[in-house]
Amino acid sequence: MIRTAPTPIVPMRPQTTSRPPKKRGSAVLFWGTGLIMLALAGAASWFSSQGFDESMLRLDQVALQQAGSILDRSIEQQRALALSEVRLLVDDNRVRSTVITPKFDEATVRDVLEDLRKAAGA
Repeated sequence: MIRTAPTPIVPMRPQTTSRPPKKRGSAVLFWGTGLIMLALAGAASWFSSQGFDESMLRLDQVALQQAGSILDRSIEQQRALALSEVRLLVDDNRVRSTVITPKFDEATVRDVLEDLRKAAGA
């Protein structure tokens, strides 16, 4: 009997299961749809931003017009009040006689102003 060397045991490789080929069409469709949705969202955002800016501009213009008319009315009221006070002082003989005198001093003016203050109840 002839002895032969034992044959080495070679482990068997597991059989790989073949995967089905990837479908590129579905990935392209998925990414394409995503990009289109992103573009639509960006466009909608831009249009809404433009509309918001225009509406804010109109509101600012209305507010400025109202502020201008209120300022004009306030100035007119102050002007009318100042004119009425001046008319009262012009008609007062104490002020008129003091202003007409060729020389008047600070004490005279203080006395006249004090009399006016007491008369007005201020």
